[in-house]
Amino acid sequence: MAASSHMSAEVSLVDAHVHIHSCFDLAPFLDAAMENFEAAAHDNHLDWPCPGLLMLTETAQADHFGLLRRHANEGVSDARTTLGNWRITPNAESISVTARRSDDATLVVIAGRQIVTAEGLEVLALATTAMLPDGEPVRKTLGAVSEADGIPVIPWGFGKWSGKRGRILKELLVEQNLFGFSLGDNSGRPHLLRPPQAFKYAWQNGIKVLPGTDPLPFPSQQYRAGSYGFWIERPVSGDTPAADLRAMLDEVDVHPYGHGEDLVSFALNQIAMQVSKRLRRSPTRGKPGESIGS
Repeated sequence: MAASSHMSAEVSLVDAHVHIHSCFDLAPFLDAAMENFEAAAHDNHLDWPCPGLLMLTETAQADHFGLLRRHANEGVSDARTTLGNWRITPNAESISVTARRSDDATLVVIAGRQIVTAEGLEVLALATTAMLPDGEPVRKTLGAVSEADGIPVIPWGFGKWSGKRGRILKELLVEQNLFGFSLGDNSGRPHLLRPPQAFKYAWQNGIKVLPGTDPLPFPSQQYRAGSYGFWIERPVSGDTPAADLRAMLDEVDVHPYGHGEDLVSFALNQIAMQVSKRLRRSPTRGKPGESIGS
């Protein structure tokens, strides 16, 4: 590997938009995340191993972080339990757990929520277990995330930053200093399209854009976590990684890695999502399971 000015820096890799869907098996999900973080480190000429952080963005219908915490806290007498070759252990903070594989590969999983506001915008509440309600005005939601010591993010979504919602986002960006939020990018955005104007405004005005994968609810998507995100030139501690990251984000530069979808994959995923939504609305469908796999 070629030498780089970044090789000597202690770094952390972060995927800032992660879903664990009920169709995922957790052990392969974690294996893939580790492989993707390692590939990102090599592609960016970073020392490996380094911390890999998965920031969950769960909807009101999901609590996979709670299941992981129970796996950690209700396991054997030393508060450890095994999922495949992975062992989940609690950290000193309640908003993160550590996943360690039998070969000592290590990931950090951090709690977080995804909220839909009254205006139809999404807000991510990273690094918090607070159960914030859907359907509130976006400004109230952003304030509530900050009050819960979370990291507020407004993520990109296809069609969600256009029309009336786009105008609201422009207003919020002008008022950004009142709420301290970041914008979110994700791997579902086609890489051949121009970046949204909101990203350009953010880059020009010192507002961070935090990338993440945003896996879709299909079994093939369980291998995406860690493949799209950012790295920072700071390490996090093993005891309080979420609190460390929260404190660092105001001080460090965010270096994105990975690339978005090609146009064909983007179109196919959009069609699949529309079909999935219609099936979920069908009265003949049963309730989705709660399992996160084994």
